[in-house]
Amino acid sequence: MKNIRKTVLDNGLRLLSEKMPGAASVALGIWVDAGARDESPEENGLAHLIEHMVFKGTPGRDKTAIAREIDRQGGQANAFTSREQTCYHTRVRPEDLESALDLLVDIFQNSLYDEAELELEKRVIQQEIAMIEDEPEEMVHDLAAAGFWPGHHLGRPVAGTRLSVAALKREQILIWLDRQCPGPRLVISAAGAVEHQRLADLLSVRLKARPALAERLLEAPESRYGLTVRRRRLEQAHMVIRSDFPEIEDDRRQAAAVLSRILGDGFSSRLFQEIRERRGLAYSVYSSYSAFLKAGALEIYAATSPERAARTRDLVLAELKRLRREAPGAAELNEAVEGLITGLILGSETVENRMSRLAKNELLFGRAVSLAETCRRLKAVSREDLRELADQYWAEDRLAVCVLGPLSRKDFE
Repeated sequence: MKNIRKTVLDNGLRLLSEKMPGAASVALGIWVDAGARDESPEENGLAHLIEHMVFKGTPGRDKTAIAREIDRQGGQANAFTSREQTCYHTRVRPEDLESALDLLVDIFQNSLYDEAELELEKRVIQQEIAMIEDEPEEMVHDLAAAGFWPGHHLGRPVAGTRLSVAALKREQILIWLDRQCPGPRLVISAAGAVEHQRLADLLSVRLKARPALAERLLEAPESRYGLTVRRRRLEQAHMVIRSDFPEIEDDRRQAAAVLSRILGDGFSSRLFQEIRERRGLAYSVYSSYSAFLKAGALEIYAATSPERAARTRDLVLAELKRLRREAPGAAELNEAVEGLITGLILGSETVENRMSRLAKNELLFGRAVSLAETCRRLKAVSREDLRELADQYWAEDRLAVCVLGPLSRKDFE
């Protein structure tokens, strides 16, 4: 924590950096506290489209010049859109930081969003969506989210649909940028071989801040439970069982991560051992925990042959019932906690992960959260904490099951 510095620039932008002794590169990101969740139904896919379009030309650089400059630096430059944030990031040698910053700021605040390029990129994204639709594991997660949070921003796909993307207009992009990218919603973070004051000086004369037009309003979704079956000619039945789980601001989020680890996150997890190792019912089976503002979800995924799908589902439900009834043992709890802590420590060795952690903690909590604090919170999780979580969220009438494959609703019921 002693190497972390924060500066609020004169234009209101927040800059955070962490100097990492021995690092040979710098990771730099411009983070926007807005993502797919902030779209209206008519804007579905817009944040993701903007992420693509920033690389298609500015007044001083066409798309080929942008690509060549990225390659010439020999580093990495990219962007991603999540449900709640958008990030434009790069990783370069320290001596290339100024030129990389020039490029990153230019594409972020000066992109032209040319009409011809827009139509071309919409076709590219439609192909990206088609790729997702060709991957049953990807598609079933989107179907499960849509069924669990119907009509809500968090239930819609980040990339949009082919129809929603086709309908997007340049005017919507410009409105979005004014509404969703004001100074208070931006965080610039850097980690690695970085000098904080030099970066602050470079940013203060390059990156402008839009005024805030409106406060960000986030509504909690209403969950829908039950069974959803989408018939499709596939070799396997792909299944997601979903439940509510603690949101990001809930103090129980560490307990939620531990419980997911025990259930299905790792080779020694209960579901992996029972369904794959002992019974050979599935090659892929796992659980994952996603925490958002005002919402959270636990997803269990398994892919198996159609005739074994119901049996696989029953084994998952039995394990959920067992965890509601009986807290995990002390050894199992300790192994899960130590596994999570080890993952955090190993991940902290990369400049990209440190840069991301700085930005996310600032956006979510308004402060830097040390690894030591996170580890203390994980170690404080008790066996009874886990049983109470399971009992609260895993009653069978509070589960949503989504199946994609060659099954009818009657088959799966």
